[in-house]
Amino acid sequence: ARPGLVYVGMATRGRLLQRLAAPAEARGFDVRLYLLGAPLADLSPGGDWTFGPIDYEADLLAWARARRCLMWCCLEQRSLSYELATPNKLFQALAVGLPVVASRGTYVGELVATHGIGVLLDDEPLAALARRVQGESYGHWVEA
Repeated sequence: ARPGLVYVGMATRGRLLQRLAAPAEARGFDVRLYLLGAPLADLSPGGDWTFGPIDYEADLLAWARARRCLMWCCLEQRSLSYELATPNKLFQALAVGLPVVASRGTYVGELVATHGIGVLLDDEPLAALARRVQGESYGHWVEA
C-alpha cells in the first residue's frame, strides 16, 4: 500500500495541511485526517483524503498497521507558541510507534532531529519523502 500521512487534531489552521492538498500520485502518500469535530478552515481538502471517526484510536491503529505511516506534526512558525508547542499528537505517535513529520525550526522538529523519530519537513517534494518512507529509514525511525 502507498504510505500514509495521518493528522489528528481539533485545530486545522497553522498546521500546514495545505501541503497535503496535491493528488495522491503527486504527493506519494494517502492522507487520513481525524479532525475531532473541527472544520477544515480555509483549506480545500484533497479529493482523495479520507476522514476517520472522532473516536479514532482503533481506526488509527488499523490504518497504521496496513501501511507505513507518519504522523503529521507540522506547524507554521508564526508565533512563539507554535514554535515551542509539543502537541498531543506527538505523544500519541510515539505511543503507537509512528514516526513523525515536523517543521524545521520548531521544538518538535528539534526532538525529531535529536532522537531520530521521524523527518523534518523541508522543501523536499512529498513524493521524495514517500520514497524514503518505503526504504530503510522508516525502520530506523520506528526503532528510535
